[in-house]
Amino acid sequence: ESFTGESPAGWMSPGLRASAHTAELIADAGFSYVCDWCADDQPFAMGVDDLLSVPYSLDLNDKGLFGRQGLTGAEYRDALVDACSTLRREANEQGSGRVLPIPLHTYIAGQSFRAPYLGEVLDRLTRIDDVWFTTADEIAAQYRQHHG
Repeated sequence: ESFTGESPAGWMSPGLRASAHTAELIADAGFSYVCDWCADDQPFAMGVDDLLSVPYSLDLNDKGLFGRQGLTGAEYRDALVDACSTLRREANEQGSGRVLPIPLHTYIAGQSFRAPYLGEVLDRLTRIDDVWFTTADEIAAQYRQHHG
């Protein structure tokens, strides 16, 4: 808050480690959304006060894809492009948006031999008219505007 001038609206637990009471605790602390539940590609109500779950992806997390699965930069690029294509198709078929989180760690995707592939993905996706690059705050606000 002292850095940005406003209180953070969202919460992500360190290492996505939440307890059975995390949702209640963060709602009581004044947060309006949480990114701990990797359960869907659309926001959803948590059933605790007015708390939302905003999508986060373990499947597309650079740490898992490069570290545990050993993907190359080109395979990482292709996975993100394929995910975007699939989510866009589903969104168009069902008439509602989808969220494609791209979890990044600068010490992983930002390495000189990986960064060019991330750059290719971002360049490609930013050229698509119906792709909205945004923040979790804006996703939560958009959901609330359309779903109360």
